[in-house]
Amino acid sequence: MEWNIYKDWLDPVLYRQMVSMIYQLSSNADKEAVLKQERENSLFYGICEHSMDEEYNLHYPGEVLERMKERRTMTKPVYRALGLALAGTSSIQEPCMFNGTQKSGFWKQFDKALGEKDLCYLAVRCLLATKDRKLWVDALHQYPYEKVEEMIFILSVFPESDTLWQKLKGKIAACFGQKRSLSVYDDWHLYAWIAMKYGKRLKNDRTKETAVLKHLEKLSRTNAANANGALEDQLIKNGYTKEEVIFLNGILSGARKYLDPNSLTAEKIAVRVLKTFLPGEKMYPDVVYELCETLLRKYDCFPVRLGGQEKIQNCLYGMKVENVRTFLTLFPFRENGRKEWHYINLNQEKWHCLATQLKEEEFEKCVKDTLRNGTFEKTELESYLVAYQKLTGREYVEVFWKKMDYDLRHVFYLLSENGILDAVGLMKQFLKEYQEMRNKEPDLDAFETVPFIGETDTVEDPIGEAEKVFGEKWDSMLYYLKADMQDINTMTSFSMLKLVITQIGIEGIPGILEPWSMIQRSFSLYSYGISRGECEICRPLLERGVHQELFMWIEEHLFLTDVGNYISFLRSILLKDSTGLWMEQKEAMQMAKEILPYLEDSSGKETLRRKYMSEEELRSLEMEKEWKQIQETRMRKLEEEKKIKKEFNLLLRKNKGTNQLFEQIYDFYYYGRYAEDSLRARIILSYMRDYLDRRGKIVTSKEEIKYLLLLFQNLYKNEKIELEGIRQMVDLMEVA
Repeated sequence: MEWNIYKDWLDPVLYRQMVSMIYQLSSNADKEAVLKQERENSLFYGICEHSMDEEYNLHYPGEVLERMKERRTMTKPVYRALGLALAGTSSIQEPCMFNGTQKSGFWKQFDKALGEKDLCYLAVRCLLATKDRKLWVDALHQYPYEKVEEMIFILSVFPESDTLWQKLKGKIAACFGQKRSLSVYDDWHLYAWIAMKYGKRLKNDRTKETAVLKHLEKLSRTNAANANGALEDQLIKNGYTKEEVIFLNGILSGARKYLDPNSLTAEKIAVRVLKTFLPGEKMYPDVVYELCETLLRKYDCFPVRLGGQEKIQNCLYGMKVENVRTFLTLFPFRENGRKEWHYINLNQEKWHCLATQLKEEEFEKCVKDTLRNGTFEKTELESYLVAYQKLTGREYVEVFWKKMDYDLRHVFYLLSENGILDAVGLMKQFLKEYQEMRNKEPDLDAFETVPFIGETDTVEDPIGEAEKVFGEKWDSMLYYLKADMQDINTMTSFSMLKLVITQIGIEGIPGILEPWSMIQRSFSLYSYGISRGECEICRPLLERGVHQELFMWIEEHLFLTDVGNYISFLRSILLKDSTGLWMEQKEAMQMAKEILPYLEDSSGKETLRRKYMSEEELRSLEMEKEWKQIQETRMRKLEEEKKIKKEFNLLLRKNKGTNQLFEQIYDFYYYGRYAEDSLRARIILSYMRDYLDRRGKIVTSKEEIKYLLLLFQNLYKNEKIELEGIRQMVDLMEVA
């Protein structure tokens, strides 16, 4: 811990260095126990960044006492640091650590510099005293304690002294209550130390004078918002603000180990701290944001879900980042946070300091995200970029020449559409330089060196080198120009497209700049899209004439290169309602009439007719269709009759002279009665009449007569013959 309240009273770094040196050089078996006690009780315990040897080139304790005055001015804080370190480690010191009068000489200077009215002097003497210890203890008890730092210091040196505690607890409580001069933010270490060292004593203390200390100690193990904020209200009555209570609740619950950091209570305290100090424009001391950063790191992922949330940043939904300290606190955790928390509004001067406080690539990323996702009027955008230039010394447009970044494509589009960046002018420049590069021819008259056999030809290809230089210059910028062109949904993108098609053709530069590929993607002009009728030329922001020009390019290119899909393309375009916005109705009707004969898809053809034919034309077409249907039905019947007659004649030929003719005729009718029943009956009856006319009677076997009777039965049943007709035929039947 770094104690601001003691920074001018005792040098904590020197104290740690001296304690560390004695500990490292000691061979005493009790040194671990002494170090443990030091860690638990001392206000100034900590890790040394630089040892005494490294910082002062002093190698043992005696040398420090003797020669420190050569390294720095021997002020009271220096004497207090060295004296307290010597007294606290006296039990593990060894004679070899000091030579001659090094130690005794220091104590003389110590006495002279501090005197018996100095509290640290009294504490050191009491620690070192043997025979006269009671005298020094009495002196400590009689010391006129006024300042809270004095009381905390002496309790840290003698933590087990109940006499001192009973003598000082009321005064300490007053210093933490209504008479408080302590800063919660600067001196929170005092609060933490009291909660950690005297928590048990306060819990068992029944006096009213320590009430405020008890309330403060509770902050280390409970949520101040519990029970409708009863604990919080008690502390507010004692002069604390709500923010101070929440800060202490957060920092004490983490400093003391009584509260499980994985518990819901600890998580709720952490969320409350963040919700209190991160929103708003008000800025707090650095220690507040250090606490917030600690909590963000600790609960980046909750041990136990809180309100269904897995991460602490999810609990801050709806919060706005309105000051730089909040921005910097949240920034290391941006992967799990909301994107808008890391936008930098350079139109507000308060954010300008971030240009130096963030790394260059981090600042650039934040600016990019701000431009990409923010909403700007043109004037706001211009002032934003002016501020960027002042802060960085460069124009923002330079970034498009340096790297290809997917997220920067929208920024390029934004600058282009607001007229800040001339995309069409850049495309003109690219095409001009490309054509100049391609038109360059090597000087054929120049002397050309020919390598000897076995030597490597090191002569550079002038055209290849020119292409390399050209590519290095334009690769990144062309990436953004193509991205701005590819959807063809603004006049800027169309103007660039037209420029390329006019100068180098619709096929463009293979593998580099291909207008036709862009048009295909934009309007679903692949074979699959055309066949399914998905292609459509519709861009709401483009003018009517632009649509017509696009259609002309596409129609011409498909006619020349993909005639198989040409008719399907025209059908698809004509069927789209949006086509009526840019194509004249008369032109569309004429085009529809011209392609109708070539359409194979009956549903598409019918839809096209309904869309573009007049009512009179449709009626005429319907009448023609009805007449065709009648003729088709008639022809089908004739074909069917012809087929059945052919079948019957074949039956007669096969069974001529056999004793199965009437059986086959019966089958012919019975099994075919569901298809053209009347026709079959008519054919059979016509045959029977003709048979009787030729022969006069039917003479056949008994079996055949049975089939004849079954045939007459079915014909009668189906109302194909009258009973009188059956009787006449039966009268002419004989068994052979």
